[in-house]
Amino acid sequence: MNISQQLEEMLPLAEKELKAKDFSQIHFESAMTWAARAVVAFKMSMSMPTAATALLQYDDARCYESKAMESATLLVGPDFTSELTDVLFKAREAAFRSLVGAEDEPKKEVDLSTESTSEAKDFGSTVSDIVDETEPMSSELEPTTKENPDAQK
Repeated sequence: MNISQQLEEMLPLAEKELKAKDFSQIHFESAMTWAARAVVAFKMSMSMPTAATALLQYDDARCYESKAMESATLLVGPDFTSELTDVLFKAREAAFRSLVGAEDEPKKEVDLSTESTSEAKDFGSTVSDIVDETEPMSSELEPTTKENPDAQK
């Protein structure tokens, strides 16, 4: 069955959904579905057998997270988007710490409650610990060209 035929079969379902739900409800459900996929994928990345498979799963989770936020931003209420951001941040941070082998804190189950959002506000300090702002940026390097093939080597 080709794409056109598959789409044709889905049209009645789409029509039924559009008649039953408004724009906000559709995007709320979409955001929650993608967010759930992201959280599960982040958790799965923490138990992958190799670093490569963990990184691939983490990357998939980031894609799901992006789709969740895309749908969330189409909703009118900023409270929903803010709360969803906090939940996804906590799941992403736990997966990232596992991925990079952050052993400074004991591993624990991801707490997705949104009672405290201070973690999201402190993320910048974590980034500054990783990135040394005194190092030259790659944009300062000469671009590789046909005339200068070894410029960045």
